[in-house]
Amino acid sequence: MGQVYPKATVIIPTKDRPSGLRIAVQSALDACALTADCNVVVVDDRGSYKAVETLSDFSHENLTVVVNQRPPGPSGARNFGVDTSSSPTIIFLDDDAPRDLGERRRRDCGRMCPLGETRQ
Repeated sequence: MGQVYPKATVIIPTKDRPSGLRIAVQSALDACALTADCNVVVVDDRGSYKAVETLSDFSHENLTVVVNQRPPGPSGARNFGVDTSSSPTIIFLDDDAPRDLGERRRRDCGRMCPLGETRQ
């Protein structure tokens, strides 16, 4: 049997926003806890604050922190995050505008629905 990949990946690009990053990651992990098929990738865009240090007390099997190897900036970080994922569904979450992904899923579907599903 081949490798199993999560159905959805939440990608959080970050640069120099440690407090916002912690809130965004917790929000994403909370949303992923509602489904067994989700992971979170934080892409550190090489700022003054290192994401791996900011998140050192987060211990979760569905959380990965990587350093952007593409040109710096939001699009380079997002694209690098996509490069690291094998999921068919990608969800971008900014580190400065975290939201309750679970609430958004309820609002979009009228009920709690799987990540990536939207109201018809």
